[in-house]
Amino acid sequence: MKLKHILYILLCLILQSPLHAQVKNNRWVFGGDVGYTSSGGTSYFGLAPEVGYLIKPMVEIGGSIGYTYITNGSAKRNLWTFGPHVNVSLSESFFLRGKFQHLTGKETDPSIPSFNISESSLWLGGGYQTNTSGVFYRVGFLYNTLYNANSSIYSSPLLPYASLGYRL
Repeated sequence: MKLKHILYILLCLILQSPLHAQVKNNRWVFGGDVGYTSSGGTSYFGLAPEVGYLIKPMVEIGGSIGYTYITNGSAKRNLWTFGPHVNVSLSESFFLRGKFQHLTGKETDPSIPSFNISESSLWLGGGYQTNTSGVFYRVGFLYNTLYNANSSIYSSPLLPYASLGYRL
């Protein structure tokens, strides 16, 4: 539990501290998302940093790697995610997003044998973004086009999306 709080505090400090680099035209984008929730015996912590590069003024390509820890009673899931993404700005305020994500990890529970988890997702969607030269945020919805209700660890193919970033 202490490690989760330390990681969260470090990410907040990184995002709030001034970043210095000799990069022209604000082409690099650093950010991602952090999440924590706990309710009814289930806890979730997720950390997913991202890095992107503007190949055109309205087109960003990048990648991310993330970690998620979920507890539900005595069951625990340790999951890693990684994959590329593309963001296309339709205007200063609206964007489209495509993200391929592979998730891998393990679930352990003292009452049953542990098992490995491996799942790929192709998330498509979009939403609203702020248009600032420094810190910005994006919010919207993503839809998993590879969703299979019989085998997915996700309860729904629809996912709310929120991220905080910094443009250099």
